[in-house]
Amino acid sequence: MKIIERKPIPIYETICEECKSRFQYKKIELHWAHVTCPVCGMSNWASTTPVAYECEEENDEKDI
Repeated sequence: MKIIERKPIPIYETICEECKSRFQYKKIELHWAHVTCPVCGMSNWASTTPVAYECEEENDEKDI
């Protein structure tokens, strides 16, 4: 697979309803609009507003 244009990945944040831990996640970590707290394992509703964006360094080989 060849990446033509790389865009930043949105990062979301929520506070666990059970243990009150605050954590960040990507949409890939959701299951049916829920995210599991990495501290206590409680399922929480996922936020839909990004708080940051992750930009990965380009390590791809480019065609010349």
